[in-house]
Amino acid sequence: MMRDRELIQRIKDATDLAELVGQVVRLRRQGNAWTGLCPFHSERTPSFSVVPDKGFYHCFGCNAHGDAFTWLMEREGLSFAEAKEQLAKAAGIELPVYSAGQDFAKEELNSRIRSALEIAQVYYQRRLNEGGPARDYLRQRGVSDDFAKTAGLGFAPDGWENIVNLLRQHNFSSELIEQTGLATRNDRGNLRDFMHSRLTIPIHDTRGRLVAFGGRAMGDDKPKYLNTRETQLFKKSETLFGFHRAKGHLRDGALLVEGYFDVLTLHQEGINQAVAPLGTSLTDEQIKAIARFTKKIVLCFDGDAAGQRATERSLKLALPLGLDIRLLLLPPNEDPDTWCIRLGADGFRDLIRRAPDWAGFVLDRAREGRDIRKIADRMEIFQTFVTFFAFLPRTPENWSLLQSVAAELSIPKHELNRALKNQAAQKTQNVGNARIHEVESLDVDELIRSLIILCRDADKRREILQLPTAWWEYLKGAPILQAVLDSDGSDLLIPDELLGAIRRLEATWANKEDSVIAIERTIHNLEKAYLLREIKLGAQMLKSPEILTDSEARNRLEERQARLLQRKSSLLRK
Repeated sequence: MMRDRELIQRIKDATDLAELVGQVVRLRRQGNAWTGLCPFHSERTPSFSVVPDKGFYHCFGCNAHGDAFTWLMEREGLSFAEAKEQLAKAAGIELPVYSAGQDFAKEELNSRIRSALEIAQVYYQRRLNEGGPARDYLRQRGVSDDFAKTAGLGFAPDGWENIVNLLRQHNFSSELIEQTGLATRNDRGNLRDFMHSRLTIPIHDTRGRLVAFGGRAMGDDKPKYLNTRETQLFKKSETLFGFHRAKGHLRDGALLVEGYFDVLTLHQEGINQAVAPLGTSLTDEQIKAIARFTKKIVLCFDGDAAGQRATERSLKLALPLGLDIRLLLLPPNEDPDTWCIRLGADGFRDLIRRAPDWAGFVLDRAREGRDIRKIADRMEIFQTFVTFFAFLPRTPENWSLLQSVAAELSIPKHELNRALKNQAAQKTQNVGNARIHEVESLDVDELIRSLIILCRDADKRREILQLPTAWWEYLKGAPILQAVLDSDGSDLLIPDELLGAIRRLEATWANKEDSVIAIERTIHNLEKAYLLREIKLGAQMLKSPEILTDSEARNRLEERQARLLQRKSSLLRK
């Protein structure tokens, strides 16, 4: 049997890391490496490098680094074993079966559940192929026979024990059948099929593995749509329908729709970036799963009142992540699938491209039925916008957005300040108790403390804003400094609890005999500390096997080390 270390290396050698990373990051060839914007932190100048020949990536900005296994574990939340399985499958490498203890028992149960689901899937598809109401319904919805087969659609016929009896014939116990979610117990304790007289829609996890089924009633059963019960493999709040097909098509953004057939129809038409929650409101886990693959989301829910409410809830979930959010409004009584069929795929794609950003959408909706010549109506429009603005990260760009909206609506400055003060009071949780504690206990880096105090002067704050964030963003207390910089000198943009803690820090400093801080000396020490950290990191990287065996990467790193050392010497001479 191949030793595990040799197997891991074989999988790494068979994986094109640039292709894997390139599904998410736009990469540009540079020598033997590929460069792009780092997906692990926000940056404008590319500092993220992938070296496929050596099988590793590294960010010179935030120091994120790893291999294909690390990439999947960080980006998709997989365990090492899951990452190994996914990479091996993609490379066509068969994994040996060995494990022990509880892990073996858990994997064995998962394997049995998957087998039961696959048996049910074959049964459902076979019954659909026989024709009947489900087949007629699909044709009415514009789903072709070929795509129905591709999507794995099926039919659960009438009857209470079709699947139960089928699985028993395959030697599945009653307990395990119940754990699959395919059956449930009635009042007498007898197992009964969960699905009957329903079109079946397979649900997959991020890796494309079957984990559950959705069902659409063919008769008068309620609810019209339902999912099989949650299991060890299936958590509804963490799963997005269609995500396994969409995740490779998210470079230009995800299209978030509401239902099964919205996704199915759009995928059939080649609009593959469509995904949907599973019959419930969008969750934080689902929006974060999307954000791991793309920074742009187009929300496209039904045009009715329920769809508008879903849009608002989803918008408030997505805004704190700093994503580029667009909103696509459909005509009343239209769904994404019906509108796509009416316009055609190219027409619908054009709608997606022209979808307005969230701010324009919210303002346009708020203006409806109001007279902007009246100050009271303009204030109502502004208050509607501020309700959503409160969910945004506090950055200079967002502060400018709010100011421009206020100017466009001719909102008096005192009203703007009042709105900001109210929202800051409601959003103190965005700062977090940990940050407040850091200031209260003065448990921050000395340089961060100096910068916070210097920021009270507008000219010095502007000078600090020009500094590279890499100089200070990893120092203890950096989030506090960021909050101060984001406020742009307005205390109204700093939550009261944090503002009070900063005031205590300033008062403590002012009580010292020598409370004067020289900004030139602070910046000098800040850059020097940054250089020392980077030089130490570079020295460590030069010892790594990946760098030692890659002459071009080693030369680039040695040149960078030389520049850093030269700059350090220049600073020390000063």
